[in-house]
Amino acid sequence: MMRSVNKSTVLYPSDAVSAYKLTQEMAVHPGINYLRTTREKLPILYDENERFPIGGCKIHFPANHQPPTTNCQSLIIAAGITLHEALKAQKILEEKQIYTIVVDLYSVKPLDFQNDPGVGSKNKTDYRCGGPLRSRWHRRSYSICVKKTEERRQK
Repeated sequence: MMRSVNKSTVLYPSDAVSAYKLTQEMAVHPGINYLRTTREKLPILYDENERFPIGGCKIHFPANHQPPTTNCQSLIIAAGITLHEALKAQKILEEKQIYTIVVDLYSVKPLDFQNDPGVGSKNKTDYRCGGPLRSRWHRRSYSICVKKTEERRQK
């Protein structure tokens, strides 16, 4: 719902570090800001020195496939609590030799497609969303979602 508000910012952190850093970013960001949080106790994914600019995302490559030699066959985009599940799926797929890039889309809105430091960036996980995704993933995309639900049976 907040994503549809004109000129609003929507952030969805995946751990305590990103929640803290995004709260700091939000405090100085003008306009309507919304931070979605999760009640679950989740493991810490990021180092305290990690940056989380509004409009950015974090790219998680498979353990043995770092850029620029990355040869990945799939892409999972997630945020918040679903990022943890996506990272679990990445490990399971890697065991089956299906190499997957996982994108932490912590900045749901806005997405900064203009300021991409590129694959050769010093910090390889600190990408602005778009650059590596647009240039490498011009492939068919699929949506995995619930299309039909069964009615709950009353006991």
